Amino acid sequence: MHFDSQDGLALDTVETMLAASDDQIWLGTQGAPSCWDPRRRQFVHHARPDGLSGAIVTALACGPDGRVWAGVCSTAVLYGWCGEGFDPATPPGDRTVYGRLLVDRRGGVWGWAAHSAEAWMPAVLGRYDPESRGWRRFGQADGYCGEKVEGILEDREGQVWVGTEQGLLRWDGQRFEALREGDRVGRGCHSLAAGGSGGRLWVGTENRGLCCYDPNWSVYGTPDGLPADAVTGLAD
Repeated sequence: MHFDSQDGLALDTVETMLAASDDQIWLGTQGAPSCWDPRRRQFVHHARPDGLSGAIVTALACGPDGRVWAGVCSTAVLYGWCGEGFDPATPPGDRTVYGRLLVDRRGGVWGWAAHSAEAWMPAVLGRYDPESRGWRRFGQADGYCGEKVEGILEDREGQVWVGTEQGLLRWDGQRFEALREGDRVGRGCHSLAAGGSGGRLWVGTENRGLCCYDPNWSVYGTPDGLPADAVTGLAD
């Protein structure tokens, strides 16, 4: 089955996709966010009249309350769906592209933003509090050194993990702890997933295959049946 702008998509180029907690399907396109309407059996897109001041949607996330958040290109403004449109939140800085979003169980929105998809250094990692409408930006004092973020995940225990091109970071509530070579996680954490009995954390890496933390590390590679030691995507 194929969908395009004739079916309600804002544009035919899709940057990101989200299955929200209410089973709604959202697509971030280069025109605006588009949401699947099961009654009309087509997509409905939400553009500038719905509060968006940017067109290209580069990141989507859904919180425990079902609210959808969108990060757009060219403004680095974060937008939250309010049922009838998108409300803007204060941007974390002068960055222009959102690469990753996560909404934690307390409703805080974690976001990573860069100057562009190609020239991303220096980047910004932060957490937005919808209640106070304030950002907390993380820097070297917090254990984040500006590296490219490939994934942000909250596990079943509420632990937030950040996968970067340098390795894996674990948030302890005050700062990030780096899990590097000594913890058996290689460089380039491309993807994160939490699942399975016991709340295992799965990490797809650039050069060390698939790592599993539960709470000791196990590493799986080509000798274990993987076609390659580079794992670029996971689903939980």
